[in-house]
Amino acid sequence: MMLQRHVFKRITGDALSDVCLRECYVDVRCQSFNYVFTQDICELSDRTKEARPEDYVPNPERFYFKGDYERVPLGSIPELPAETCQEIKMSEGGQAVSGKYWFYSIIPDETVLAPCDMKTEAGSCAGDSSPSKAFIFSLYNVKGYNPVKLTQYRYQQYVVQM
Repeated sequence: MMLQRHVFKRITGDALSDVCLRECYVDVRCQSFNYVFTQDICELSDRTKEARPEDYVPNPERFYFKGDYERVPLGSIPELPAETCQEIKMSEGGQAVSGKYWFYSIIPDETVLAPCDMKTEAGSCAGDSSPSKAFIFSLYNVKGYNPVKLTQYRYQQYVVQM
């Protein structure tokens, strides 16, 4: 079994599983890793199978390992943003607490801080789990924009319409 589509770093050579574990431990983005035993390769991932069960697939050449150490919770730092509140909740086995979390922005290479209500079944972000709502909420909190009056925000070639 392996987690696909979330690898951010590959380690080759003497990538024994203990090396993979150590490398995963020192990189704050690492949530889990795949060990490719047929090629002695380690693949560090920024998600877990709990956060993305649809990406956990059979692979006879790989073993999946979740970081059993004190890993950084998804969305808790800008370097490890989430896509939705539900993804954060699933990543933490349903035990995430309500609060502000970091999300991918609609602006490339940017992250936004927005609240999540984890008491709901799916978890909700500012009343909605859509990234654009999280982005607008972030503008309100960080830059003082009024989301009621904000109908359009332009950034280079990107336009957000509410």
